[in-house]
Amino acid sequence: DQPALSRAGFQKDLEGCQASANGGRVRPPRKIKDVKPIYPANLRESSTAGKVLLKATIAVDGTVREVEVVKSANPDLDNAAMEAVRQWLFDGTLLNCAPVEVTMNVNIDFAIQ
Repeated sequence: DQPALSRAGFQKDLEGCQASANGGRVRPPRKIKDVKPIYPANLRESSTAGKVLLKATIAVDGTVREVEVVKSANPDLDNAAMEAVRQWLFDGTLLNCAPVEVTMNVNIDFAIQ
């Protein structure tokens, strides 16, 4: 179970962790599972290219919970990008030793090579 891997990583990071009296002590998320987007087969003949900008939320357990298109390139490219990002897994984000959700921007370039 991949989220369990993420929680185990949190437990390791929390051992001996002390919150800063000044606040703002952050350990950013680290990607532990990457999935590359698959270029849609129906766009190959047209050689459609473009950049998709997404906004995604990394949940406390390190999974990607929400993904939305901020800048569209093509509906099929948008869907391919979102499908890949939803499969990413992170070890999570810590703020003052406590797991928190975080929002990230994701840029994905599609080009025929």
